[in-house]
Amino acid sequence: MNNSIMMKKSLLIMICLLTGLAANIRAASRWSVNPYDFQYDMTVYLQVAAPSQDHYEVAAFCGDECRGVGSLMTVADGKKYFYMRIRSNVASGEQITFRVYNTITGKEVQADESITFETQAVVGMPSNPLKLSIFDIPRGDVNGDGRITAQDASLVLQLVAQKIAPTIAGIVYEAADVNDDGNVTAQDASLILQYVAKKISW
Repeated sequence: MNNSIMMKKSLLIMICLLTGLAANIRAASRWSVNPYDFQYDMTVYLQVAAPSQDHYEVAAFCGDECRGVGSLMTVADGKKYFYMRIRSNVASGEQITFRVYNTITGKEVQADESITFETQAVVGMPSNPLKLSIFDIPRGDVNGDGRITAQDASLVLQLVAQKIAPTIAGIVYEAADVNDDGNVTAQDASLILQYVAKKISW
């Protein structure tokens, strides 16, 4: 009887653990890849160079062929990164590029970064992931009008004060993180004003 109770408790604990793990992993749905089509693989830990990872999906490509799809992982301290297995039928040498899809705007962008495939290699770590740059709009151009002005700094301050939402039309939230530290703060607004005054450049 005691053994039966212990087994039921153990099963319940396992179910809870698996449920919790599933809640912390979100696989991208825009792309897909069949791992059984490939002989070799490598591992990449990466982040989108943006204040939040939540509304992005990422995938790896060799030419136009999808070779890997990222799963969004959340660690104990709340930080997030994408875990990806990249596949190939060539042990080394293929150039791998990355595409990033914004689920809010519906826009797909190719990241600036690329890597060379090497079987069993690991690129990045959960604590230090590869950063994918996706800025097709210059940093600081928060309203996306093609100019960096004091109005952009004002929008950053409104974002910080939560007077406007980062998802509203006319806001390029990724461009607000001027210093690329993963957060939109008053410091970013200050940097924009310094840029406007021609005290700094980027």
